[in-house]
Amino acid sequence: MMGQAKAIYQAVDRFLAGLVAGGVEDVVVSPGLRSTLLTLSANRRPDLRLEVVLDERSAGFVALGLAKSTARPVGLICTSGTAGANYYPAIIEASLTRVPLVVMTADRPPEAHGWDAAQTIDQVGLFGGHVRDVIRIPVGEFDLGLAERSGLRAATIARSNPSGPVHVNWPFWEPVGPPPEWSDEPPFVTSARSFVPAPAVGADWVDELVDLARFEKGLIVAGPRLGSTERSGVAAFAAATGWPVAADPLSQLRSDGVPGVLATAAHLLAPGVLPDSMTPDVVVRVGDSPTAKSFRLWVESRRIEHFVLIDPDRRWADPSGKFTTRFPAPPGELLTRVAARVGACGDGNWLDKWERAERLVAETIDSELAEGPFCEAAATRAVLGVLGAGDPLHVASSMPVRDLDMFMPVMESSPALTCNRGANGIDGTISTAAGIAIGAERHTTVLVGDLAFVHDLGGLVTATRLGVDLTIVVLDNGGGGIFSLLPIADQAPSFEELYTTAHSVDFGSAAAMAGARHSEATSSSELSSALREAAEVGGVSLVEVPIDLETNVAQIRWIGERVAAALGALGGV
Repeated sequence: MMGQAKAIYQAVDRFLAGLVAGGVEDVVVSPGLRSTLLTLSANRRPDLRLEVVLDERSAGFVALGLAKSTARPVGLICTSGTAGANYYPAIIEASLTRVPLVVMTADRPPEAHGWDAAQTIDQVGLFGGHVRDVIRIPVGEFDLGLAERSGLRAATIARSNPSGPVHVNWPFWEPVGPPPEWSDEPPFVTSARSFVPAPAVGADWVDELVDLARFEKGLIVAGPRLGSTERSGVAAFAAATGWPVAADPLSQLRSDGVPGVLATAAHLLAPGVLPDSMTPDVVVRVGDSPTAKSFRLWVESRRIEHFVLIDPDRRWADPSGKFTTRFPAPPGELLTRVAARVGACGDGNWLDKWERAERLVAETIDSELAEGPFCEAAATRAVLGVLGAGDPLHVASSMPVRDLDMFMPVMESSPALTCNRGANGIDGTISTAAGIAIGAERHTTVLVGDLAFVHDLGGLVTATRLGVDLTIVVLDNGGGGIFSLLPIADQAPSFEELYTTAHSVDFGSAAAMAGARHSEATSSSELSSALREAAEVGGVSLVEVPIDLETNVAQIRWIGERVAAALGALGGV
């Protein structure tokens, strides 16, 4: 049995060597006995960095954030039973947003299944269709070359196109402790490598988009999740065509370096705001679906002759199904090549109309925020105002990301913005931000509503335990404020009880429980000061921002009404 234990440890070591060769540098471990072989082997490797997170649900989101910030596959290790099931929300989010994870679940051997053995469930297929592959490791001794190839395969598939999570299920016999001579052997290092081919751009695709780019009336829509190459391609294409760029904040394109960028598209594309004369002949969409629902409704309500979807991950990512042309090509290369062929072809009149409308909307918003009450819009602007270029800002996928979309202006340089927009849920927001802070190795800010904060209280404990530098800004409007902006607020009986779900959590007590600092801000200046102090002190700080829900809802609706009236008075630009 001792020789068998050594052979299994060697197999685990070979598997981890394959992971490293495939690009894994970080592993998040949820403690457990059955996963001892994986945990101890990973911990002794100098080429792996380990983070230990007590709660598997929080650990899954920490790994998600880590992979987002490093753009590398991250490993997850847990024991058997329901431990892996707690990873499920993070796995779903990783799958939908193409974040590479390698999920290693320890398991009981086959003979333990079906006999009421402790901590034993059927783990094969645990994550359904939300993983790119399932690798089943044999129980007991097996070929070391297979172990090495399995690790390399898992990491490679996780970062292939489309990237995403891979499940590795590994059953272990007892004893789970290491053999005596195990520590004397150095970790195995493999020379094996695998490469992920970059998708190609077809010459006929370039030709077709060149023809469309010569239309005068076009609009570029930049959604979330664009890398630097994609952003450069959008900027070059915009400069060549003279088309405006409706930039979602998560595209990272709301900066002065992008010609024709629009930061107010969520308002401009609202129903009934723009006249028919500003309907473009061509729309080119890159990135994921935009945050604002108004874009989808606008597309569905207009007769757009050419709607181009650039879809490199082959996800058919258009919920309206309105695209007329789809290019499964890397956007950066395609747009750059087209821009080089087209040259400068716009006469400026079309872009001037959009920029005049943009200025009018921006002035309307600025006026209201300068004169109006301190609500979520002003708080969002205050957070943006203290962040420098590339400073990580993670926002909750509820009102905070919509506040960002509606009120983030064009900035000289943008912070590094992230949000879990795959499943559009608030789960694991703080834990994800903690993972981003680890990967970015710099102070990180997370903007959440009070329900997103309460939903991930365990993430607060995780953040302080990991010792990250994280400032948590909680917009406390007394419950699920986003529902108050939806028709259900006027339609549902017992609306407040069933939807706003008011809570009684004391944020100062929660911070004290987790060992975090706490402060409160009731104005833009107080919030700015609190954020600067938190960054200077380091560690985990919680800044509570009380928001009156009714006032906030009224302000958002008032801004929408003023925008529509202003554009209407201007004759639709």
